[in-house]
Formats: sequence, C-alpha cells, structure tokens
Amino acid sequence: MGRSPFAEKLILVTGASSGLGRAMALDLAKAGAKVGIIARRANLLDELATEIRAIGGQVHSACADVADWESLRAAVQQIEMVCGPAELMIANAGLGAPSPLDAESHVREIGAMIRTNTMGVVHSFAAVLPGMVDRGRGHLVAISSLAAYIPFAGEGGYSASKAAVNAYTGSLREQVRPMGIRVTTICPGFITTPMTAGNHGSMPGVMSAEKASYKILAAIQSGREVYNFPLVTVGLLRLLNLLPGWLLRRVITDLGESKFD
Repeated sequence: MGRSPFAEKLILVTGASSGLGRAMALDLAKAGAKVGIIARRANLLDELATEIRAIGGQVHSACADVADWESLRAAVQQIEMVCGPAELMIANAGLGAPSPLDAESHVREIGAMIRTNTMGVVHSFAAVLPGMVDRGRGHLVAISSLAAYIPFAGEGGYSASKAAVNAYTGSLREQVRPMGIRVTTICPGFITTPMTAGNHGSMPGVMSAEKASYKILAAIQSGREVYNFPLVTVGLLRLLNLLPGWLLRRVITDLGESKFD
C-alpha cells in the first residue's frame, strides 16, 4: 500500500468532537496525518485525543467556537505553533435547527445558523489562508449540505446558510486558484449524527458518519472541487426540481422535518 497523501501533514478539523468531524479526525490520524481538532466541548475533544493517541496517531486539540472569529483564530494559532503550518483545513462545524415563525425565535435560530454554518467557514478559512497564500499551496474544504440546493419547508435558515457556503466557496475557489490553493465544497445528504438523531421525516440514502468520512476523504484526495453525495439523494433532488409546484411542496414539506448531516 502506498503512502497516504495525508501523512505527516497538519490537517485541521473543526466540529471534531462528535459525528462526522470525529469520524474524519480518526480516519486522518489512521492515515498518518497530524490532526488538529477544534470544537467547543473540551471533554469530548479530550476523549477523542486520547483515542487517537491510543491508535498511535498524532493529535493536538484546542477549544473554540467557530462563530467567534477571535476564538477560532487563537485556536488555530495554538495548534500551528506546536505542529507547524496547516496544509488542509476542513471546516466541518455546523448547526441545524428548524426556523420557527415567531419573531424572536426566527431571528435567533436563523442568526445562529448563519454565524456557525456560514461565518464559521469564513472564519476557519481566514485563520489559515494568509499562511497558505505566503507558501503558495494549501487546501480548504467546507462541509456544506445537499440542503443548499432546495428550500425544505421549515428549514429556511439551514438551507440558506449552506447555500451561502456554496456561493462563498465557489467564488473563493476562482480567487485563490492562481495562488496554488484548492477549495473543495462537500455536500452530503443524510448522515447518522447527533444532528439527525431527532429527525421525524424520511431520510433517503442515510449513511453512517464513518462511511461518509471515507467518501469525503476520498473526494479530497482526488481533487474534487464539488462533491455531492450519495447518488440516491442527489438523484432525488434532481427529480424534485422537475416536479410541478403542488407536488414539490408536498414532498419537501415531509423532507423538511429531517435535517441533513
């Protein structure tokens, strides 16, 4: 078996304390990467770091809320001081919640998702981008969602926050391409994580965090710019866009009870 392209590189993963972020951190450690794990919950980060070290992996952790720019920047600097410059940033931290209609809750919930899901990606990229520009290389990866492509009923804030991620990363990709920096946008469907644990609607194509991690890391290695998966859910979304409005509304109202990834 050949040497992993991740070996000995510092790879940062935000939202690493559970779900998909945790699965990716473990897989990267097994691939020989120096893994920098960032999340808000110190106890879960400590547990993950212990597990990574138990399998012989290299890991350094720092607590931060990606919605807080200064907190996130300090966490990245703390890890890079110990491990060297980051070659890859995976902006994975995310928040999902319904968009209620009463004014206070509507503003609060949607604002929280925009700050975490959209600005969290901006903050994560900004924390490593200057160094990557100076070195003339680097890779930025944003975990978005298939929810970015269709307005599920009751999930306006989540869908909007992920659609903004897609627009931002698409623009940034072209801006930094001449500088030797790659940008990848990952749009998963339903993944078995704490975020989807309370779903009551249907979840076509649902997969485990471990399987999703395998697919995402393979897409990163292959240099994909945009990776939408799984195919069954991607196909369903394409079909939905062909439906007449009355039928589309019935389907997305049902799916709107389920949060992606």
